[in-house]
Amino acid sequence: MTDEFTRTKRSDVASKLRDNSNDNRVRLGSSPEVADYLGVAVATLAKWRWEGFGPPYRRNGGRTIRYEWAEVERWLEDSRAGDAR
Repeated sequence: MTDEFTRTKRSDVASKLRDNSNDNRVRLGSSPEVADYLGVAVATLAKWRWEGFGPPYRRNGGRTIRYEWAEVERWLEDSRAGDAR
């Protein structure tokens, strides 16, 4: 994945968060959306969840996994600092 692609994805998420800053609802992403954003396979996210690694997630209704975008961003920033768990 190119740096330009990553910057574009990060910009898209930041824009969504900014545009809805007055909205009290939590912005959630699906596993495919978050995997695409992070540049990994959906299976990698599943493996990370099983290993206790990766961004925090929610399990809604049993099997449905959702990620809060703000938490994904926070995890990404922390992982750059060497503290991804």
